[in-house]
Amino acid sequence: MSDLIEEARHRYAEELRFTARLGSRAVIDAFATVPRERFFGLGPWRLLSPMALGEYWTTEDGDPRHLYHDVLIAIDEQRRLKQRAAEPLGSHV
Repeated sequence: MSDLIEEARHRYAEELRFTARLGSRAVIDAFATVPRERFFGLGPWRLLSPMALGEYWTTEDGDPRHLYHDVLIAIDEQRRLKQRAAEPLGSHV
């Protein structure tokens, strides 16, 4: 499973290179190596799509690969606290 998660991280980083217009190889490599799941605890997780901001949904299980998409991840849904999608980084990197 760890190879599948590593592969998901690399695909995620490569996708962000285009969607967030990341120009720094160091930032792209960081997205490819830093495990997002360490910051959000064990799944399932509540996710929100930047394309459909109306409702959160819950992942069907705790597979970390669910976190390697350009989605917002709920930290505290009641307080509207979430990890933002990566697009805003493009203008800062």
